[in-house]
Amino acid sequence: MKRPKGPPWTVGALFCVIASLFMLTDLVSGQGAPPVPSVPAAKPEAVPQGACTYAISPASRSVSSAEETGSISMTATENCGWTARSNAPWITVGPEVSGTGSGTITYSVDANQATVARTGAITVAGQVFQLTQAGAIPQFTLTMSKAGSGQGKVSSNPAGNMFRKGTRVMLRAVPDASSVFAGWNGACSGTSTACEIQLTSDRTVTAMFTLKTYTIRVPAPLNGVIHPSGTIKAAYGEKRRFQVIPLPGYRVSDVLVDKASVGPVNLYTFDNVRADHLLEAVFVRE
Repeated sequence: MKRPKGPPWTVGALFCVIASLFMLTDLVSGQGAPPVPSVPAAKPEAVPQGACTYAISPASRSVSSAEETGSISMTATENCGWTARSNAPWITVGPEVSGTGSGTITYSVDANQATVARTGAITVAGQVFQLTQAGAIPQFTLTMSKAGSGQGKVSSNPAGNMFRKGTRVMLRAVPDASSVFAGWNGACSGTSTACEIQLTSDRTVTAMFTLKTYTIRVPAPLNGVIHPSGTIKAAYGEKRRFQVIPLPGYRVSDVLVDKASVGPVNLYTFDNVRADHLLEAVFVRE
């Protein structure tokens, strides 16, 4: 048998041929198949730069000087993030300050103790929410007092002694039964028991009450004296005593109080005077 013509077989070449035959046999039999690569889980698609849009509503708000809360509606492209920030210490954003897509941003405003207005802003994703807070309205003190010999009460409507600037307050003076209202001093004047004032600064008002006084008329009698006599003044509730004295050779026949007989007394007392009176005496010979 003759060897085929050609270059001689080397040991390395024979080894490569034999290895190739084994690999072909494994592939045909299904053994040693290469592993199937695993497919990674899908990730949210990144929003291309410049594709996010944002809008807020409302864009501004004005509030009173008191504590306030509120909210802002954010409309945003899905998966687009945002963060809300306040530029003023008296405006607090939260509890949530960031999010993605559309949502609601809440905020709170501290009370403004100053009398001037102030402004601040909340910025979120380039959108600016403007907030204006009014200044506190000044308050003024109304001091009410009483003076004089009498007694009474002073009331205000609305009640109290601290009022906002510009408040109109109606004052009324009511004397006790023992007294009369004599007039006002201070921010009110005149003798009307009602007075209205407008608070534009601290004010002081004094109501004057005087004790009621009455007259006891004692005309001079014939044949005797009443002591004291004439026109006698007596304050409300006061006690007044009178002596009835006949001249020599005469005696007291009768004593009349307001034309009513009280008998032949030598002493008469008005207790707890609360009205005008007339005191008379009749003397006759013994």
